[in-house]
Amino acid sequence: MDMIKACFEEYKIEFTRKLETVGFTEQQARVFLPETISGISGLTENSYIAEKMVDLLSTDSTALLAALNVAAISKKAGIKPELTLSGLKAITPLLNRVLSDKSDHMVGAAATLAWGSDHLMGSKKYFC
Repeated sequence: MDMIKACFEEYKIEFTRKLETVGFTEQQARVFLPETISGISGLTENSYIAEKMVDLLSTDSTALLAALNVAAISKKAGIKPELTLSGLKAITPLLNRVLSDKSDHMVGAAATLAWGSDHLMGSKKYFC
């Protein structure tokens, strides 16, 4: 999912700092973050994206952590599972905030486009 990758890229420094607070080195964070992106993006494959986004945007990180394959992320990143889980717990609040902000902007942009399009202009007078 490109939005998730874009969030991680945009806030790479903040995510790295969160990981460092739980014991990651900068090198471990560089390897861990792409694997986490891949794991999160994999959640939306062959499933209802909106439902998965609700999980990602929930204020409780339990749903996201339960859905992720922590062992696979840990193995691919070459990091102990305990550290992987600590890292995921550390970055989830920031990820939730960033994705929530991004989704609010997307909803606003979509509404602006819908209300501004010519074929909906007639409907506008009934709802405004």
